[in-house]
Amino acid sequence: LHKSGAIRKVVRSRLKEALRLVVVRGARGSDTREANSAVLDENDAAPEKWVMKDWTYVFKPTLALYKSPMPTIVDEVRIGLRAVKSMADKLEARWQPRMTSPNRDVTRTRPLDRKPSKKSFRE
Repeated sequence: LHKSGAIRKVVRSRLKEALRLVVVRGARGSDTREANSAVLDENDAAPEKWVMKDWTYVFKPTLALYKSPMPTIVDEVRIGLRAVKSMADKLEARWQPRMTSPNRDVTRTRPLDRKPSKKSFRE
């Protein structure tokens, strides 16, 4: 990213703030080019709309986050989260049948507290 720790800290805090604004407050970039603030939309303020539960998100920020205005960052975060959420929903739907397979009998597993048998493997 950058060798300056101060710049890395600013980029990290701007990304975290943009994520918070989108996920918690439903923010979007302003409609006019002159405005230097994001517009809050409480109808979009639902974490389950933007992120998947029990998933980990990894970001690779660039120096453009340091130079861009916050409404632009908020719009880019919205676009990225929407795309990731769409793909994640499709993956979860595809994985769901595997997780609840009727052929798998989980009641017939060996209890964890049972001691191993004394038979040797060579017998």
